[in-house]
Amino acid sequence: MNILIVGGHAKANFLTKSLKESGHNVTIINKDKEWCKIMAHSHGIVGVYGDGTKPFVLKDAGAIEMDTVIALCNKDSANLVICEVAKKQFKVKNTFAVVNDPKNIRIFKKLGVDKVISSTEILSDMIEFEAVIDNLINYLPMENEKIILSEFEVDARSQVADKRIKDIDLPPESLIAYIIRGDEMVICAEGNCELKISDKVIVLSRSKDFAKITSLFFWRK
Repeated sequence: MNILIVGGHAKANFLTKSLKESGHNVTIINKDKEWCKIMAHSHGIVGVYGDGTKPFVLKDAGAIEMDTVIALCNKDSANLVICEVAKKQFKVKNTFAVVNDPKNIRIFKKLGVDKVISSTEILSDMIEFEAVIDNLINYLPMENEKIILSEFEVDARSQVADKRIKDIDLPPESLIAYIIRGDEMVICAEGNCELKISDKVIVLSRSKDFAKITSLFFWRK
């Protein structure tokens, strides 16, 4: 899949890395010239310096060939313009936008943006866009903006390393959906499975519990 990411720094960097690892072709547009150079060099991608709200910049970045455009700018208005131009002028099938004001979510959807994510729900620089971007499961806001599906990797620092699922102090209404161990997916309904270093763990939880769950995987007591 050909994916164009417009704006953003930390989010764009993380998303680019994840998408590249999943086999997608990524191009970025950014107003920060040095950042474009760094991203292009570190990820081996095309980096276009310019204002992504301008049709000629989108054209230069190959928008006509893109399957998906993701707008990560700080201004909601800019993200809306990017998605509108991508959809109407370049016939891009899938458009995604981050909004800073949750009140704009409904407006963006009414105007045709395919997926809108509220930045107030993002508690880290990890974003996951459902369905169209396969195998990228790091942060998935559900329809009610309250439930998220997150992926964590168990390492030697994790409180959960070498623990059974039922012995992990997860917040109420949180659930370890399944474990990816090597090339296998492990479903542990009874909670007796033990988490091993390098396991990838898929957790369903309320967004307000994301920080606590993150601490379980990244710091020991």
